[in-house]
This record gives sequence, structure tokens and C-alpha cells, in this order.
Amino acid sequence: MFPHVFLLVEDGYLFVTFPKPNVNITNRMNDVHQESYYGVAKPTEGQILDRIISWGMSHWRTVVLIDTIEFANMWRLAFKVKKVKATEYVGIDLKRPAIAYSSK
Repeated sequence: MFPHVFLLVEDGYLFVTFPKPNVNITNRMNDVHQESYYGVAKPTEGQILDRIISWGMSHWRTVVLIDTIEFANMWRLAFKVKKVKATEYVGIDLKRPAIAYSSK
């Protein structure tokens, strides 16, 4: 699912339900899965948010957390996702004089 789900959203919402790693029964396979996606075997809510936002950035999407609902054994996260132009994202202005493009 991640990070390619961002290719499906140009201007919309993304809802993610994520189990809390320290509450649910975990095994080695779950730990390895968490490490491959989030960098640690038992990620915190902040680590999950940081990784989801960075995945959006890799596909030229701004990802803004709207709300988090905390249940006893999971988090439900709501994000606003919007596609942006690469030039706007990095702050480059390509409107230069024509002389700048001359090969002479």
C-alpha cells in the first residue's frame, strides 16, 4: 500500500487505521514488517506520521494531518493530500529570461 497509494490521490483525503504495536500481540514477522516500513520494530505515533508524510513528499504530495482518533488498541489517522508541482515544492522559479536558455 505505502508509499504508492499517494499516486492515486491528487486532491483528497487519506484515512489510515494503524494498530498500536505495544498493545497487540506481536511476533518476529510483524517486527520485521514494521522495521521495513517505519524504521523501528515498535514505531510511535510520531514516527508513523513522519514516515507517511515523507512518503507523500516522495510523490510530490503535501500531506497534512487533520485529526487523530486514539482507541484502546489502534490509531485512526486522517490526512489531507494534495498534489503539487515539483517547482512549487522546492521553490524554484522557471520563469527566466530567454537569454538564460541560449546555448551561445
